[in-house]
Amino acid sequence: MQEDSRIHGRPRAAACWLALAVAAGMTSLLAGCDDGEPEPEPPAQVAGSYALTLQQGDTTCFPPEFDIFEILDFADDTGGLHLITVEITQSGPDLEGLLGPSGCVLTGAVVASGTFSLTGPCDDSIMARHLSMTGTISPYGNNLSLEAVLVIEVDLLVDGAGDGEVDCVVDPVNVSGTGAPES
Repeated sequence: MQEDSRIHGRPRAAACWLALAVAAGMTSLLAGCDDGEPEPEPPAQVAGSYALTLQQGDTTCFPPEFDIFEILDFADDTGGLHLITVEITQSGPDLEGLLGPSGCVLTGAVVASGTFSLTGPCDDSIMARHLSMTGTISPYGNNLSLEAVLVIEVDLLVDGAGDGEVDCVVDPVNVSGTGAPES
């Protein structure tokens, strides 16, 4: 049996309410309607300056064609530990991340739980890279903690241009660190 979506012959558009309030000698009539959909939670506030470490996972990028240090050249190499900074700006759920030292810009979004994604190109004169970072950002004392996985798709450049085909993938690169919230 199909449920009737009509109330008193009219389409059911929303649940409405009417209330009479009497307080301190004043009478008020309150009315309102609810469309039945809960209000979405606002996105987590994650804008800030982050210092992050990268730990390489599996890769299909093998020498001699590929050098993991060249693939991770967008990060600072401090003797085997790769570091990046990310300046994340936020407008509602939309994010933009400026990576240092490379200057690459990634874009994405965040939801109320702090789950986020940032993606974008990070090319140099040797290779075209597509970076895709997904993870969570959560409060950590007065700061923010970021835990994520980074996937790097690599297209080697020939005569300064890529062929549009992914030559190898570094997946996953574990990313972790902390950030100072934007003031």
